[in-house]
Amino acid sequence: MRYKKAPRGWSYIDPNPFTPDGSYELGWSSFCILDTDDDQFMTGRVGAGSFSARFGRQVEHLEARLIDFIRYENGQGRIVILSFPDDMDIDQYIQRAQSMTPEPHVVRSNDPKVIVHSTTLEAWKKICMDGQLKSAVELSQSGVQPGRILESSSEIGQYLRAEPLEYSDYIMFGEVASTTPEKIVASHQAGRFVLDDHNVNNIFEMSSHP
Repeated sequence: MRYKKAPRGWSYIDPNPFTPDGSYELGWSSFCILDTDDDQFMTGRVGAGSFSARFGRQVEHLEARLIDFIRYENGQGRIVILSFPDDMDIDQYIQRAQSMTPEPHVVRSNDPKVIVHSTTLEAWKKICMDGQLKSAVELSQSGVQPGRILESSSEIGQYLRAEPLEYSDYIMFGEVASTTPEKIVASHQAGRFVLDDHNVNNIFEMSSHP
């Protein structure tokens, strides 16, 4: 597994400590366990930092998330910078995490039995016509434009520009009980991040009543 342990005091918003000019380019990402006792997590790039996945200590299945992340990033040719709180031994944590994490092709006991994909009503009609879900790349190749063109200066536009290029090859799914898929759709419609359920409902109501 190809990873680097971040020097003490490094943050995901800082320049790359392993390149002469501090750049990340396309060959780096980071996985950060924050010194917070909660189950919150975020992904994305902040400022001149790397594209990072950031987790509170209480996030479920954190060990598996770490191994899955490193496996995926290494498969894409990226080196992962690991940043953990000072009281956590990175090498020991990875060793334990590897022993607990099956190979990617194995269906895990905690994998959801049903997953969902949330989208707009307009997009749903196109899915029904095609008889399949298509990634953003597949849609663009077929000449289909997204229902709402995001301004590049918007929060969501900036986030998408900083994502790894191959992310547009994938389709997003979520668990049945999670509101995250609806938050993603609402965020695209609003052009900004919508992180609470109350705002999700408000945006959906406004979008259904032009």
